[in-house]
Amino acid sequence: MKQRDMINTIQTDDKTAARSAKARRYARFMTLCLFCLTLSAIWQDARLAPPVHAGMQRISSLAMGYINDSETLSNVVAAAQEQYTKFSDDS
Repeated sequence: MKQRDMINTIQTDDKTAARSAKARRYARFMTLCLFCLTLSAIWQDARLAPPVHAGMQRISSLAMGYINDSETLSNVVAAAQEQYTKFSDDS
């Protein structure tokens, strides 16, 4: 009887550990989603967090400078804009 209880406990612990790992994985993904949504809201409305918005503006100007300096990145951005134009025209 005691051995059977031990086996059941081990199986239950394995299931609990698997559920916990899965829950942590979803929580990490949702944390990333929440972070991205927060940054996009701040990007659209500077009054939410003015210092963060100012930093994002500075970073975006640096990123655009790197994109303009790199021929490969410029081509990728141009192709993405063309694809977006085609997609929006089809709608």
